[in-house]
Amino acid sequence: MLENLSHDREKIQRARERLRETDANLGKSSRILTGMLRRALSRVSPATSLCVKEADSCQRRALQPG
Repeated sequence: MLENLSHDREKIQRARERLRETDANLGKSSRILTGMLRRALSRVSPATSLCVKEADSCQRRALQPG
C-alpha cells in the first residue's frame, strides 16, 4: 500500500510540474501574441485599432478567474 501511495505521489508531482511548465508557456505565448497584435494595430487605422483593443479587453475580462 505504501508503494502505491509513493507511486501516486510521484505521478502527482510530475503532473504538477507539467502544469507549471504549461502555464509558463501559455504566459510566454500570450506575451508574443500581444506583441504581434500591437504591431499589427500600429499599421491600421485608429478606428479599427480601437475596435480590436476593445475586443482584446473583453477577452481578457472573460479569461480572468472569479
